[in-house]
Amino acid sequence: MGLKHSIAGHWQHIALIAILVFAFHINHHPHANYDYPVHVDEWTILTQAKQVHRYQNYMTPDPYIRGETSTNGLEIGLVTWLVGIRHVTGLDWLFIFKWFPALVAAILAFFTYIFARRWGYGLEAALFVALIPTNVRILGPGFLVAVSLGITFIPLSLFLASRFRGWKLWIPLFIISSFLLTEHPPTALALFIVLLSHGLMSLKKDRQLMTHILYSIVAASLFSVPYFASILLSTPPLAGGGGFLEFGTSIPLSEIPYFFSSVAIAFAALGIYLLSQKGRYGLIIPTGIFLVLIFLFRHLDYTLLIMPTRGYMYVMLLLSIMAGYGLYWFRSVRVSRPLRIPLLMHDRLGGIARKAPKAIYMVFLVAVLAIGLSHFYQWPYYHIITDSNYNDFVFIKENTPGDAIVLMDPWKANAFPSIGERYIYGRIPPGPSSFFGKRNANAGAFFAGKCANTRFLEGNNITVVYSPVKCENEDLDNPRGMIYLYSGSGS
Repeated sequence: MGLKHSIAGHWQHIALIAILVFAFHINHHPHANYDYPVHVDEWTILTQAKQVHRYQNYMTPDPYIRGETSTNGLEIGLVTWLVGIRHVTGLDWLFIFKWFPALVAAILAFFTYIFARRWGYGLEAALFVALIPTNVRILGPGFLVAVSLGITFIPLSLFLASRFRGWKLWIPLFIISSFLLTEHPPTALALFIVLLSHGLMSLKKDRQLMTHILYSIVAASLFSVPYFASILLSTPPLAGGGGFLEFGTSIPLSEIPYFFSSVAIAFAALGIYLLSQKGRYGLIIPTGIFLVLIFLFRHLDYTLLIMPTRGYMYVMLLLSIMAGYGLYWFRSVRVSRPLRIPLLMHDRLGGIARKAPKAIYMVFLVAVLAIGLSHFYQWPYYHIITDSNYNDFVFIKENTPGDAIVLMDPWKANAFPSIGERYIYGRIPPGPSSFFGKRNANAGAFFAGKCANTRFLEGNNITVVYSPVKCENEDLDNPRGMIYLYSGSGS
């Protein structure tokens, strides 16, 4: 009896732990059977982090192109976080990228819980957030990328804004905002939109809240000006290709049901309706703003730094929280007295009436898990390299000079510098780049000719060829599999 009462008294804590373990488990799925970073953006971040860790400086030699300098981009906050983890724990880089995405996803679910629990729906909100899908087009919590770490601070900031005032609020918000401006500026802007919407909705009852939010945003923005100025002044033309704020793809709003499960959309719609009935628009307004920004980019090619594909992450996060409120309503609802009275005339019917809302809630909970998991696990993931590629990259690292330039498949070249630690001739970059476009075309022509163009190698100082085809060139030595070495003795 004592154990039963103890479990009943702590059921929310037990449920929370279960949800956090669940969030960790399912968001480990993209990396479960693969020992390397999955998404190309993960490889980019790994390369930058290893470069900063190696040189102990943010201004480093470009890890891709010999002779260039890198500022390591607009996500230096994430790089700093990773370098700090590596320095403190000594964990292997590949271990960090395999396991930390799931850890960050569990932290996101926890922060969502502590924000929403004030209104009773923390568990449901955390569950829906845990089910946010991860895919290669819009990313997600299952990848260790800037937007995935950045969105964890949105529910945390909402929790702080709903609980604290004075310096206990604006100082943490200042720190969070300053970090996000260096970790992922679009997510910082998304946070500002969410916080300002929250403050605006509370303006009549609590003017102090809006004041503290404005203090923290303005102070963090001013604090970050030197950082952005240094980036703008020191970024070489090569680094941006077409400009580092240029976005090359967009996704139509009609595809939201494709990325977000139908059950989540249904409960989000219910949650929006219920929240609007209570006059609580703090989550509804920023969701609408993000949808408008996505629409503007899609149809008018206009963006306010909210990257069109990443904007869906903010929409799905807020919709997930509101979906939690929609599901919670079935747990909190009570059968009304006019309906209860005639049913209570019969003991059995009265018992059914009292238990009906909980039974409906359990049915919906099972549906959420079944449909949500089915949607979650449907996404395919690409793998840039294999174990064989990894071993080849290590061989190149151990058997070539440190300034060697390697010609290889431009797609695999995204992973090479973080493992082989040598320069590359070309790669497929994350954004538009005429520079790499031309180089990749040259590489394709070279491999199509079975590596016979020795002058091409000489003209570009290439001494290593990692070829997807069997090379037919007597000037190349073949010490291992796909690896060919050029010593510069060709005619």
